[in-house]
Amino acid sequence: MRVTIQIYLATMLKVVLDMCCVNAWLLWRRSNKEFDLPLKDFKLAIADSLCNLNREHKRRVGRPSAEVQTLYAMKKKRGPTNEIPQQEVRLDGMDHLPQWSEQQRSRCKFPLCQSKSLVSCMKCKVSLCFNKERNCFLRFHTE
Repeated sequence: MRVTIQIYLATMLKVVLDMCCVNAWLLWRRSNKEFDLPLKDFKLAIADSLCNLNREHKRRVGRPSAEVQTLYAMKKKRGPTNEIPQQEVRLDGMDHLPQWSEQQRSRCKFPLCQSKSLVSCMKCKVSLCFNKERNCFLRFHTE
């Protein structure tokens, strides 16, 4: 008897969570008519953000800047691009450490940078410049 109750409650929890995701997706579609994001991708974005988010980042004073996201969206329209992490994960301020790669240089993923770099973020898994002239690593995780 006890096992059947647990199975019933787990099933109900899944149904309620799915209903919440669908309602959130419908509200998001209503407010963002210019972006067409399928429900499956919306659920993946939620799961990715929740899995990689350790705690809330400190709130900054003023309007939040979405410059990197906007530039990335414009770059994506021109052709295929590698994915960057969700904005909540990118700006959370947790475990974003530079990692040196000896294998090969890859193009910096910061939208306006065309350089190649051997440094990548351990958490985001994206290549970013980190040298005396350019610090795309800092800009990517704060803007």
